[in-house]
Amino acid sequence: MNSQNDNGNICVTRLGLSDAARTRLAEISGATPEVFFNAADSKQAWRSTSDLASIKSRTMYVTTTWSVPDGIDSNGRRLHLSDGLWLDIDARKDTGETAVDAVKALASTVTLLQRVGIQPEQCSLFASGGKGFHVFEPMTLLIATGMASVGIATARVWPYLCRTFVVDNLVTVLTDMNIYSGGKGRLFRQPNVQRDSGLYKVPLRWDEWQHLDVASYAEICSSPRPAVEPVPVSDIAPAAAMAWVRALRQMLKPVRKPQRKPRMTGLDGKLLPDQRRDIVRALTKLEDLEYQDWFRVGCALKSTGASDALDLWTAWSKASPKYRAGECADRWDGISGDTVSVGTIFHLASSAARAGGGI
Repeated sequence: MNSQNDNGNICVTRLGLSDAARTRLAEISGATPEVFFNAADSKQAWRSTSDLASIKSRTMYVTTTWSVPDGIDSNGRRLHLSDGLWLDIDARKDTGETAVDAVKALASTVTLLQRVGIQPEQCSLFASGGKGFHVFEPMTLLIATGMASVGIATARVWPYLCRTFVVDNLVTVLTDMNIYSGGKGRLFRQPNVQRDSGLYKVPLRWDEWQHLDVASYAEICSSPRPAVEPVPVSDIAPAAAMAWVRALRQMLKPVRKPQRKPRMTGLDGKLLPDQRRDIVRALTKLEDLEYQDWFRVGCALKSTGASDALDLWTAWSKASPKYRAGECADRWDGISGDTVSVGTIFHLASSAARAGGGI
């Protein structure tokens, strides 16, 4: 996974891209997998290669999945596989968030990883050189039978599968959901290549991030750093593997004959009054949700396709002391409207009523 850059500093050029995912994708697709890359911080036109050795350390961005065109899809979609799952913890510049906020979000990420049985030291950690962190979670923690069991149906939904797994288990207040792209893949910055700002994305040990502030974050990203090898994975994390299987089943469940659904929107594109009334009534029962459930409410509202769904999510969210101005709008484009349905809101409200002794 490591290579030597032009200055002799160790650079992790492969971003977790190993031969296992590449070989399996070639087997199931009959095509030569490739990654896309970009040489500069200005994000020039994307180029592709099937030979990782050809990507020099000066290359700024590389996609984090192997991909090939989907031979039976007429819409230009691609098949994807990767050897791990990335998390992007990204402080927002427009609201004045800093590396300190990213540190808090990373602390939440650590808790969530441990909740599904993953030790952070089994993952790779990077300071992005902006205001956030990148975490790479090896797929060997999630798939008991390894890449050999992955089929073409899974490769078709791979980015969305990763997104569903994160939404259900690992999303935090600063988790960027836009990175799970079903197109060419998301370009991710390589470590130890200098940004326009003069800083670098750098590897970190898991004992280095807790006390970072704005100044020390900039200092640690001021020059290239040696690669940090994670603790070797000897077996799956059972709870995480089960969560991965649940996400996979959700993505691959058979498409049933469409049932007649209640009409959600009027001719103006907004929620019909009775639908809005029922949703608002359910939302009033939801207080002090965990972040993941709050995010799922947003996904459920987006599934309605209503033009006023974002406004409803925002208005409801403002009643919480946890509300952060602009966060709903910030999240909206990265939300999938097809992972959960509006029924999720009613399910959460029913669960809250039972917990509180209501009916």
